[in-house]
Amino acid sequence: MSSLKHLTILLLFLLISLFSPSPIHAQQTYGLSIDPPLVRIMIKPGKTITQAINVTNHSLSPITLTPRLVPFTAKDNQGLPDLHPGQTPPWLDLFMLANSEISLNQPFIIPANKSQQLVLSLKVPENFPPQDIYANLLVSSDPLTTNPSGHQLSASIGTNLLITITETELLPTYLKISTFELEKPPIFKLGSIHFYDNLNPLNFKVIVTNTSPFLTTTDGQLLLTQQATIHSAQPLYPAYILSNSQRELTASPSGSLSLNPKLNYLGRYNAHLVLHTPTDSYTADLELFFFPFKITLSLLIFSLILLTIFKQSRASKTSSD
Repeated sequence: MSSLKHLTILLLFLLISLFSPSPIHAQQTYGLSIDPPLVRIMIKPGKTITQAINVTNHSLSPITLTPRLVPFTAKDNQGLPDLHPGQTPPWLDLFMLANSEISLNQPFIIPANKSQQLVLSLKVPENFPPQDIYANLLVSSDPLTTNPSGHQLSASIGTNLLITITETELLPTYLKISTFELEKPPIFKLGSIHFYDNLNPLNFKVIVTNTSPFLTTTDGQLLLTQQATIHSAQPLYPAYILSNSQRELTASPSGSLSLNPKLNYLGRYNAHLVLHTPTDSYTADLELFFFPFKITLSLLIFSLILLTIFKQSRASKTSSD
């Protein structure tokens, strides 16, 4: 009993140690925030636009930061940017900071627990060719900042700039649904019909490809229908698809494009994907067939077991007679 008591006290002490905040660690909190994290701009040649971006120092000491414009491309189909700090395209000269005392590529200081507004200016000359510009206003500590405890820490944070230079707001869209499939293979497939158990959740994968030279936005929904009846509708999370890139679409708000069939889902159904861009709509379909395969198989096995027991019982009774 005494050993059990000591073990209980030790476990409680460990739990308190794990979940209690450490005052020393809290003093070393170091971080930056930036707002907004993403800016979408459409601008005509011959025009100028400014965008305010707020950088906040949440640390307990001043931070020396340097703002830079870094080109980026799509890293993967998850919407992550691939920064290219070594590239210096000519369009970098279109940008400047309108702040009186802060310039691009020059360090400035933000005091502890203070904010600094950066006013980014974009001036597009006349007859500038239509194109997309993808850049990140990257604000990073340079040189390394030393916190009160003597540790050297570096920090960087940025705002993604999605800029389209064009004379018209409605641009042609060349979007293609590259992938619309179920992550788990069907029990079997007959022609274009996928057979699934109606008790198993289904996860869908949707990848779209933008082959146009301009960014586009997309939203939509995933519908499960049977004839003219809609049994479920899951909205897609609105997404930006950069030019000449792919993007995997997710659901809103769960993030996962999934479907949970019900026991009364029997027979043939249709998974209908609908996508919308500012100028076009796109659709794709998957034919599904739901049946309670697991329940049927379980009942069949249970029936065979009962039948076997019954036959053995009758055989034993006959031999005893």
